[in-house]
Amino acid sequence: MIKEKEREDRFLEWEAATAPTTPASLDANVFETCVTPKPVVWVSVDEESVALVEGYGVATFAPPVLILGTDLLPKSIVDGLKRKQLVTLSMATVDHQKSLAIASNTSPTAFPFADLSLEKVNGKGAWPSAVAGSPMRMFGRTMEIIDLGPPSDVPYEEHQEVILITVDYIQVSGSALSKPLDGPRETLAKIDAQLMRPVASVGNGRFATITDVHSMYRPRKSSKDSETFVSQPFVRSPSTSGPLGLNGIEYSYIDDTGVNLGYNPTKAIVLPRPIGWISTYRDNESKLPHVAPYSFFCEVGRGE
Repeated sequence: MIKEKEREDRFLEWEAATAPTTPASLDANVFETCVTPKPVVWVSVDEESVALVEGYGVATFAPPVLILGTDLLPKSIVDGLKRKQLVTLSMATVDHQKSLAIASNTSPTAFPFADLSLEKVNGKGAWPSAVAGSPMRMFGRTMEIIDLGPPSDVPYEEHQEVILITVDYIQVSGSALSKPLDGPRETLAKIDAQLMRPVASVGNGRFATITDVHSMYRPRKSSKDSETFVSQPFVRSPSTSGPLGLNGIEYSYIDDTGVNLGYNPTKAIVLPRPIGWISTYRDNESKLPHVAPYSFFCEVGRGE
């Protein structure tokens, strides 16, 4: 049900267990809309077709493991992940505006590349086709499929599932690599969000782009044994210095082949990501309130 609560601000409260997915008073799926922005990616499991996924996340970045919900995917993609188990993911960018408009105007659907005005290129080795011109591509395989278990009277083929994908290779175009940041760590290049120009889903068929990039390091303890933390300033990052002139890199977590960036690129390529404050009790006995920012989460089911 939905009810307004009088607080310092006005909130709509939605209880998933007792409410319809889309309340009559709102023009959107509540859960879909509140988890924003969501990274957007093109997914392919064969040589001829590709599907748009609005929302996926990182389960772990060492090793790189992605998480997707099956109700965000067309059935042909889910079947391919279960059967062939190899998958190619290509970042969606502002250059794909026409393709996004077509793909987001339907329920999850796999389209021939040409129908979306997308050019395809061969995937790595035995992997499916990728989107030409995408600044980032990931080549992975199905790691595990978890059944979330709906009511027993729902046919199995309609069950909501979570798919974990382990990423074998990450390719980043040289056009997305800029001068590395100054710091104690020696790195080859910075994976530059301003150069990749990714799009984000903000729910209900709407998209946004990155215009300004800010930086802020995580709060750190004021001293080794202290229970207080010192926040870092939230500052606007300088404009990109432009491409560094590299030919691009290929990264493998397992054997770290190819050009060594000097860091694991997984966190830098799954973006933009929603950021939430996660609050818990740090200690069950003293129940000390604890809150921390967290940027690796996503929705994996919308209850459609």
